[in-house]
Amino acid sequence: MKKLLCFVLGFWLITNIFHRPSLSPIEVEKRVVEYLGKDHPLVKVAPCESEYHQYNKYGDVYRGEVNPDDVGVFQINLYHHGKAARRLGYDVFTLKGNMAYAKYLYEHEGLKPWNSSSACWKKKLGVFSGIASSR
Repeated sequence: MKKLLCFVLGFWLITNIFHRPSLSPIEVEKRVVEYLGKDHPLVKVAPCESEYHQYNKYGDVYRGEVNPDDVGVFQINLYHHGKAARRLGYDVFTLKGNMAYAKYLYEHEGLKPWNSSSACWKKKLGVFSGIASSR
């Protein structure tokens, strides 16, 4: 019984600690486009926020350089949105959850949550006025 328990524990440790998710930016971009559609404004926001990174080179969630509370491909800010995302059932540490919560945010607040990177995405969207901060 001890051997079986040790084996199960060892297997769990190996699969959960040493196995880290890894997606290339190209794969993340492909999934974002598949999820949102190629013409969705958030498709232009993602490269400005994270260069299409959901995970760093170690397999941990990609965090903002300026603010480490910003996580994932859409740099969802945990301080401002972490509780709401969890309450709604979104795990922003996963690509699926990050995309889903970003879509939810966009549907409720437009592009306002991503204003800090607007100098980048406004060019990509071809928008040069304050209109970009709304839906």
